[in-house]
Amino acid sequence: MDVPDWSALVLRRVLDAAERQGLAERLQESMGDGEMTVAGLAAVTWQWYVLADDDLFGLGRRPVPRGTFRLVASSIVHAPNLREVLARTELVTAVMPALPRLRVVAGPEQTTVAWDVGVLDDPDHLGAELLLVFFHRLFGWLIGTPRITLRSVELPTREPAPIDAYRVVFGCVPVIESTSAALIFDSSLLEVAVTRTEADLQRFFRQFPGNLYMADGTDVPIAARVRHVLERSAPGSRPTPERVAAQLHLNVRALRAELRAHGTSLRGLEDEVLRHAAIEGLRQGVSVAELAARLGFSEPSAFRRAFRRWTGSSPGRYDAGDRAEPGTGAAR
Repeated sequence: MDVPDWSALVLRRVLDAAERQGLAERLQESMGDGEMTVAGLAAVTWQWYVLADDDLFGLGRRPVPRGTFRLVASSIVHAPNLREVLARTELVTAVMPALPRLRVVAGPEQTTVAWDVGVLDDPDHLGAELLLVFFHRLFGWLIGTPRITLRSVELPTREPAPIDAYRVVFGCVPVIESTSAALIFDSSLLEVAVTRTEADLQRFFRQFPGNLYMADGTDVPIAARVRHVLERSAPGSRPTPERVAAQLHLNVRALRAELRAHGTSLRGLEDEVLRHAAIEGLRQGVSVAELAARLGFSEPSAFRRAFRRWTGSSPGRYDAGDRAEPGTGAAR
């Protein structure tokens, strides 16, 4: 089953759902001729989304206003790791009755994230599949990868596309005729750090719902992921290399090798983060003594030496016209 064949099968189900909603004729007017591709399916899905004016494409028993999923995502983007992302999503869906409720079961080896799709008016179970595709994309994107590697997918679908076709979206073959819609993955992923920001989230949703079928194809660069972990660490504390690596689902050796391949190092990134925090503190009028304590230096003199290495200037003389590129190897 190749991608065009899979896209054509999904398109048929989209048109069937639009027909039940009285939207099929208008949707077909927006479609071109020729072979259906994943990009073409994304375009048709966007038109259906606009016509339905609903984040669940009108497949819920209650309306889900456009922007609801963005609101959910805004409540989880600041979570420290995937475990907290799932916990917050579980809480949000518990108080939004129009959305299928999420339940998380985290075991020592694997975690199951399941949605109660009984709230959907969805005889073909297309809505359940789209819901899983969206959150699979979102959760993976939040931790800096196009999609989470899954152990399994459970779908309530009774007559799916040829089973291998689902590898295109989920990366694995699903279990069908399940009582719920669920994603199952290794529990080790729960501690992987969130590496996205509010600004990133705005860009993500500018592509919604077209990105249901197409991941952005890029990981967050390793240096940016490490920097994000360091910036989120508690003030005055420096996470160990082992802790940083664990939050990125890597071992220390692999982390150092990836950073080296990108022309940087963990120590260099630590200095970048400290330098930025020090400059921002000075701009806000924070004293040298307070900054030294806040950033984890043993004494103000150690902070002054480090600051001179980073900027070529002492903290007292630093101003907008007296900046230099950061150095390396600041003493702590």
